[in-house]
Amino acid sequence: MRIAVIPRTTGTQLWEAEHAGVEAGAKRWNVTLYWNAPTREDDVERQIAMFERAIDQGYDAIVLSPDQPLSLLSSVNRALAHGLRVVVVGSPMPLAAHPGLKQIVNDDSESGRLAARRIGAQLHGHGEVAVLGVDGDLSSLVRRERAFRLELASNSPDVHIVDEEAGAFNRAHVEKTAADIIRTQPRVQAIFALTSEATQGSFAAVQNSGSGLILVGCEQDFAISVTSKEMDSLIVEDTVGMGYQAIQWIMEPGDSNNSDVELKPLLVTKDNLHQKDVQQMLAFYWKQE
Repeated sequence: MRIAVIPRTTGTQLWEAEHAGVEAGAKRWNVTLYWNAPTREDDVERQIAMFERAIDQGYDAIVLSPDQPLSLLSSVNRALAHGLRVVVVGSPMPLAAHPGLKQIVNDDSESGRLAARRIGAQLHGHGEVAVLGVDGDLSSLVRRERAFRLELASNSPDVHIVDEEAGAFNRAHVEKTAADIIRTQPRVQAIFALTSEATQGSFAAVQNSGSGLILVGCEQDFAISVTSKEMDSLIVEDTVGMGYQAIQWIMEPGDSNNSDVELKPLLVTKDNLHQKDVQQMLAFYWKQE
């Protein structure tokens, strides 16, 4: 069995954690993995080319974390038509049910709710917040932002979203935007950053400003930063579990149902950073001995 694994990008802990998961699965079921990805999350054309190459080179299955789900629809359907098993990891794709298809994704609504509860608690139920990294083309981010908004309205109605800014995959843009918000909107007391790049850009802006603004982000790579005053907390996805379950389903599809699976994220703070369940989710040491 030869399996191609194509995450959104390489070199980030979010997807190196998935690498740890698929390698653990490969070791258990004795399969051969090919791992590669674009160097940027917005390089959709390169990810499509890698996916198409995996089909043409005769891989038995593909594990895909799509950069832009709509752009990869035809490629995934082509793989299924060729008899490959496909597991979509991370963000869901609008695909019809198929016996060769499994989606194992993050519960993005829970990500939004966790962030809203944390910010509501840290602001003691009163204040203004900005949301950065908005992208209406990505359903996962739309769900994350919507759940954040609904949770605030339900449980912290006096915490108001006063600014929403795009820039999901552009760190420099988000950093400038966050710096502008800090400078021109002194009543904003918190930022929710929806993506890894938005988190990185917001963190740099808060760090440079010394503002003490509450930052809740979505980024495994910044886990250690929750021990600093510039990062309050992080919403961490279980990409380790996604990777392992992807290989498990490919190797034993008859042992589990074919419905989509949503894995719960965790809220990571300085108080729980070193707990065992958190450290397992942050694992990214994937090389086999």
